[in-house]
Amino acid sequence: MRLQANATVLIISLGLLLLPAWPQASAADKPKDTNANVNVNALVKQATDLGLLYGPGRRFEDLSGGGKRLNFQQIEALVKAHAGDPLAYVRRGNAYINEGDFELARKDFDRALSLDPKCAQAHIGKSRFYQFEQKWLAALTELDLAKKFANQDTTINILWEEAFLNRELKQYDRALSLFAQTLKIPQTDRSRLAYIYLQRGETYSRLHKLPEALQDYSQAIKINSTLTDAYFMRGLTYRFLDKPREAIADFTTVISHASRPQLDAAQASFASNLSSAYEQRAQLYRKIGNKELADRDKEAQLKFEKSRFEAVPFRSD
Repeated sequence: MRLQANATVLIISLGLLLLPAWPQASAADKPKDTNANVNVNALVKQATDLGLLYGPGRRFEDLSGGGKRLNFQQIEALVKAHAGDPLAYVRRGNAYINEGDFELARKDFDRALSLDPKCAQAHIGKSRFYQFEQKWLAALTELDLAKKFANQDTTINILWEEAFLNRELKQYDRALSLFAQTLKIPQTDRSRLAYIYLQRGETYSRLHKLPEALQDYSQAIKINSTLTDAYFMRGLTYRFLDKPREAIADFTTVISHASRPQLDAAQASFASNLSSAYEQRAQLYRKIGNKELADRDKEAQLKFEKSRFEAVPFRSD
């Protein structure tokens, strides 16, 4: 069961809630504008059918309060030393979420709220627990409670969390409104700001508003030039707009960033796009007639997948 839990939290940490399927385009959703060179309708339909248009994305909200990431032993020591501090339990609850132990996380968030019913971070944590259980109304209710007690910086995170949740529930107009509200608040964290543009860009992608999506991905990259997800999503968008050379450039950046030695678990998560980037670039090389580079990328992809499989042995516990 632990293996299953760890797989689940990996999905959530990448910004994907446990919904049954990617949203499919309805007739009302299809873009109306085309030009002589690009059949946007056909490209979007192809992207939707392939399930490629909606990239992974990440939520940046760190319930532990930000700053240097602590290991679990340090967090346990913090809880023992500050047993009356609700944020100590929030920090441990967040660590449990990262480990896939949602029930232990819920107990810590409840403990934090018993010490301080106005602890906004604990309400956010409870929201994530309810998201894991697919109790969407309860998850949104916890975010509403968090907003009542949050300072400005935490309010940004709550609005972003709510925007993400509405997006995954296909409430796209509501999601865009919340992203807009978030971006109106002065940002002190540029990494977070870049992620917000990335997340809004993915929302535009789902609505088939590719120029708007492209603009947001580019803005995210301008703010944080190491944000691999933004390059990956922009590369997909360029591909669907039939701009293979621009797409190849972005996938090359993804491969370059993701192939570097990773300093910590958060940065290592960037490598999750590496296999897809090799595959996408191989297809694009083949499209422009460079079979040699296409074959080389396919070989690199298989080598990476083999090494990743061997690095994570099967566990039955």
